[in-house]
Amino acid sequence: THAGSAYRTAADLFNEADRRRGFEVRFIGLDSLRLAPNDATVRPHISPAPGPIGGPTAPSYRGPRPIRVAHAPSNRASKGTTEILRALKPLAEARRIDLDLIEGATFDQCSARLAACDVLVDQISPEVGGIGALAVEAMSLGLAVVTDARHVGVDAWLRLPAGAAAGAAPIVDVQDADSVTRAVLEMADQPD
Repeated sequence: THAGSAYRTAADLFNEADRRRGFEVRFIGLDSLRLAPNDATVRPHISPAPGPIGGPTAPSYRGPRPIRVAHAPSNRASKGTTEILRALKPLAEARRIDLDLIEGATFDQCSARLAACDVLVDQISPEVGGIGALAVEAMSLGLAVVTDARHVGVDAWLRLPAGAAAGAAPIVDVQDADSVTRAVLEMADQPD
């Protein structure tokens, strides 16, 4: 199984090691499918669940409060946190949203804080440009996800297990601070 920044930064090494070992199937992150050899059989390293994966479930929006927006960077540089905060801080200061910047939290703490939110702004990074584990966890908790999904092409969605792509995923594709602002404002204005 290959996922995240380790595979993105050393895909050639992983692919060569897999070839030497005779591995026929690779399990990799959706954002990394573009790095796998064309002759490899790959599957995403996640499997959609029929409902929330344990823990608390995110509340349905119950106005008249601002929507709660989380950002939980594992690495500020690779997630584009500076630009994301440039987009979100003015909205929080104007009380259009409640912003929860989740850093230095345990998995359980992060999950609980995400469960209290309506939206996750995951990342805006041309190097990542995908849907990682945090985005999948947030969707399993019922959150909409705002992320740069530029590297998740149609072929990635077709590789999901049968039925996983049957409904529209709660993903808004963004690629810069301005598009983050527009997406979050639209959700704030129409929270249902």
